[in-house]
Amino acid sequence: MKFLYKSFGCLAIAASVILLTGIPVQANCEDRASAFCETDDTKETFNDGEIERLEINDWRDSVFDLPWSRPLLIVHPFDGEYLAVADNNFSGNLAWSNWDESVISIWSEKGVRIVARRREKRCGVFSCRTNVIWYETNALDVKIGDTVFSLEGVNGNFTLDDEQKQILASAPAGEAIIRVSIEGRGGEVINDIGEGTVEAWRTVFGQSANNATSE
Repeated sequence: MKFLYKSFGCLAIAASVILLTGIPVQANCEDRASAFCETDDTKETFNDGEIERLEINDWRDSVFDLPWSRPLLIVHPFDGEYLAVADNNFSGNLAWSNWDESVISIWSEKGVRIVARRREKRCGVFSCRTNVIWYETNALDVKIGDTVFSLEGVNGNFTLDDEQKQILASAPAGEAIIRVSIEGRGGEVINDIGEGTVEAWRTVFGQSANNATSE
């Protein structure tokens, strides 16, 4: 009987751990709550809607604290104010599998910024240490339905022309993916773009599309 109680107790603890940490999967932050997806909610009214205003001084410190898949008003000391939307695609679970990876794409009038990292947790007898590996990418392919365009950048920064901005502004939800070539990995990563991000493209790139159409 003691063995039965002990076994049941272990199963209950294991089930609780799974519920709390989650099984490693690949997902977008629109699909699943995660430590990657936790953000603050400080909003202001902008263009008859709620758009969060964020002051960014250093992207290295801010990129993983962004609200995902909704328009943002970025305030930068050099670049001024501009609209943007951030999309986060991740796999793994640091608590459950001791590793996770994330590819973040930030879309704005100034272009696309790609940030990729991998975290690995190693535990000893008394403590754990997390190593963070940052990756660079200089090649990005964007596919909207049957339309594909390729971008070349520097240190994860890519410029968009007016035609590409129009394509993004009119993209149908659920039909957007990107392919990122990551240096040091010897391969590529293909990520879905969340429907909320695609919808936010209309706000972020809508003005450019209207200006290009009127010319």
